[in-house]
Amino acid sequence: MTVSNIIHCEKGWKKLYKPIIEMIFKHDDRYQDPTKKIGIKGIKEVDGALVIEVVNENNLTSEIRDEILIREHDSLNICEFCGAENDVGTTMNNDYKTCCKECWEDIILVTNPNSIWKDYSTNKFYQKNTR
Repeated sequence: MTVSNIIHCEKGWKKLYKPIIEMIFKHDDRYQDPTKKIGIKGIKEVDGALVIEVVNENNLTSEIRDEILIREHDSLNICEFCGAENDVGTTMNNDYKTCCKECWEDIILVTNPNSIWKDYSTNKFYQKNTR
């Protein structure tokens, strides 16, 4: 299986999902019987949060299940694009994206100039100056 075919989010979250992939591969390598494997269905962004989907949820160990929940929750405070953990917020219109202010300005505003970004630390809203 090619890992890149299942990943549909930006590289900033790699530090979150890579350990999960390794844990699942380590688990699955112990079994020949496919019904005992976990498998990875997809890793994606949904409404600004990381979502890790597995093939056989019943085979998840409590350790792997807990790690998935932790990483998905952590994604709400880490820029999906660059991995920054400071100056992070979310876009408030168009699509929801969790990103730092710099990536919002350099990536989101380029394709969505009417985007509004909310800084989590100050609760301030920002939008492109249209003068």
